[in-house]
Parts: sequence; structure tokens; C-alpha cells
Amino acid sequence: FNAHYDVVPVSGAWKHGSPFSGTVDRGWIYGRGTADMKGSIASLLMALEALQATGTTPKMNVEVSFTADEETDSALGTGWLVEHAPIKPDYAVVMEGGEGPAVCCGHNGVVWLEVPVHGKAAHGSTPERGINALEKMAALVLGLEAHKKELARRKFKTPEGKLMVPTINVGGVFGCGEGAKINTVPATATFTVDRRVLAIENHLAAEKELRAALAVAAKKIPGCRITVAKISENFSCYTAPTHPFFAAMATTVAKVRRAPAVFNVSTGFNDMHFFAAHRKIPTLGYGPGGIDYHG
Repeated sequence: FNAHYDVVPVSGAWKHGSPFSGTVDRGWIYGRGTADMKGSIASLLMALEALQATGTTPKMNVEVSFTADEETDSALGTGWLVEHAPIKPDYAVVMEGGEGPAVCCGHNGVVWLEVPVHGKAAHGSTPERGINALEKMAALVLGLEAHKKELARRKFKTPEGKLMVPTINVGGVFGCGEGAKINTVPATATFTVDRRVLAIENHLAAEKELRAALAVAAKKIPGCRITVAKISENFSCYTAPTHPFFAAMATTVAKVRRAPAVFNVSTGFNDMHFFAAHRKIPTLGYGPGGIDYHG
């Protein structure tokens, strides 16, 4: 069983106490990380205590790992664990991705790129002497629309019948370079690209394709010069839920939830791929759930 204890940064206003207060209101705990994923850690610890309290001996050895770094790229968390720790699991449950009647059998991957657009600085009163990097960046972002439409034609049907498509989100982080001022022509403008990779796509091919789309779009814009750097990546994974491990989980979930279990594929990434793709063992995702995970 695997869960992470790091959280995403705090932003926005909170209706229930402070972000780390753990305020309880009508049976719900509110705070950053309650759903993603301190709730899973608490649930797992309670389950282990229940095994001990009832004198129940599991039919197999139970290993538990709590790691950090999942909200970035997991290189120092579960990624390190599967490479260096003396663990050899036969099955893995990552405690997120599925909840309620839904059991997660895979997730999208991600490629994060940073794209600096290079212009030429000039005084704001003589903009014709410079090259406005912000204007070039705006044109470049619009130039990616053709690639977005191309990706939207690709479809992956999940076991629950949901159609998934690859996606691109631009500008999660964007800004100008040093020395920015209202009366200057910006010499640099930078934006990020978040490419979600389907479980059926080739990860390396997806990154190569995205870089090519950026280059083609930039070439069509006079005076647009760019560089592209990879910030981070996480690989996708998918296991067809035909193994008895999945059937056992589905039976258990249906019994507890009093509803037929379904198998989903998460649009977001988690640490399942380290066990499913790297360790090549049956891996599923399931936890107590919650709302507004990153909200």
C-alpha cells in the first residue's frame, strides 16, 4: 500500500478555518491535503490497527510506504523507493485515483515544458525599435490551437466506457523576464505547457510531437524565437482489469459500497505507474476520496 503526504501549495480563500487547521464541520474534515491525501493515510493506518485489534492474520505480507514528492515528479519519493528500497511486492494499491464504486486501473501521463520566447528590449515610447516578446508569445499560444484540435481526434475508451483524449494546457505559469517595467518592450516572455499523455500513447513520441508543434507554430510568426526546456514528466500506465486481483477488489468494493464496482482511468497522474509500468505488477488505485483536491 502506498500513499504520499506532500501537498500542493495553498491558494485562494478558505471557507472553513485556515488551510492547515483540519477544521471539522458536519462530519467533514477541511484543509489542504485532507483529501490528497492525508485521508488515505489515516484510513490505511486505521485498517492496520483493525487487523491487529481483531487478531486477523493476512494471507500475505503487508507492506506500507508513505512518501513525499508526488506533487512534483516523485523522483525522491516512490520513484526512489522502487529503484533503491528492498521491496518486491506481488501487488500494489496506491491510495488515490479511485473512490466510491470506482476502482482506478490506470492514469494519464504528463510532460511539462517551459517555453521562453525571446524578443528585443526597447523604450516604451519607441516600440518599433524592439521585438515584443509578449506579442510573439500570444501569437505562439494561438498557433498551438491546430495541434490541440489534432489531439482531440484521438480517443481512448476506458473500461467504464468513458472517452478520453490527450489535452494541452498552456500558461499555468507565465511571466516576463528580469527588468520588466510598464514603459519597456519586453525582451522575454515565458509560458508553460502541460501535455497530458493517454495511457495508450507513446510518452516519448508525445513529447517529440509537442516540441515539433511548437517549432512549426513559431516558424510561422515573423521574428519569433523560442527555446524549449522540460520541467518534469510522469509516465502513464494502464492495466486491463482482468487479473484476479482486480476482480477481488471489485467484489469487495461492491459489497461495502452496495453498488457495482466500475474501473476508471484517472486524467491526473499518481504513483501507480512506478508499480504497474516499472515493477510490472498488478496495480490499482483506491482511497476514501474527497472534493476540491487542488482547489
